[in-house]
Amino acid sequence: MNSELNKLFIKKQGLAWDIGDTSKLSEDAMAEHIFDFGNWDDFKELIRILSINKAAEIFYKITNKSRVNLRPMTINFLNLYFKRNALEVIKPSKMEYY
Repeated sequence: MNSELNKLFIKKQGLAWDIGDTSKLSEDAMAEHIFDFGNWDDFKELIRILSINKAAEIFYKITNKSRVNLRPMTINFLNLYFKRNALEVIKPSKMEYY
């Protein structure tokens, strides 16, 4: 768990409206909530805290699962964003591009 991310979730409770105690969320779960429910400022804060490469790694890990909670437009945008801006991130071969 990342304490800076946890502070963001305490400050912006709408990011994890479906979770009672956000202090128990993993970095991956917090990033997924930001990808799904966050705005551009939340996303930039995630990048500042974790780094763009770590955020991209989490995104590709999330989207490589059989069940993905992110909307197709979000997946497409983040895929294009990380493809252009993240360095040294290996994109899973199973990833579908929209």
